[in-house]
Amino acid sequence: MAIMSRGTEGHHLAPRLSIDTSDEGARDGRSTGTAMLRLELDARAPERLDALRTVRRAMIREEWTRGLEEGEPSLLDADFSRAGILWELPLGQIPRGRAKLGALVRRANTLLKPERDAARAAGEARIQ
Repeated sequence: MAIMSRGTEGHHLAPRLSIDTSDEGARDGRSTGTAMLRLELDARAPERLDALRTVRRAMIREEWTRGLEEGEPSLLDADFSRAGILWELPLGQIPRGRAKLGALVRRANTLLKPERDAARAAGEARIQ
């Protein structure tokens, strides 16, 4: 029951979350403008959404505590819903936004790992 992130380069971080970027301006050679990062979520698994919400809140608290570096996007500006995450960013912040979303997914998977391990152990106990 992990969360998956698939970047446009085909990198897999975990299953069931995809990162789709429409950074047309970057491909056209523009250095100004905005692009939308979109993560599609599988809303059928409430524990996954809860893990993402929990990690998002923690990451926003961390941003408030340490402050944002110059050019660092804030997760506070991303729109989260049951269907996904939409985050409009300036073209120059797209790589940092992708990295931050990757960290969100990795941390949510880490949060879900004990739950997966417990479910696996319960399944093995029933088989014996």
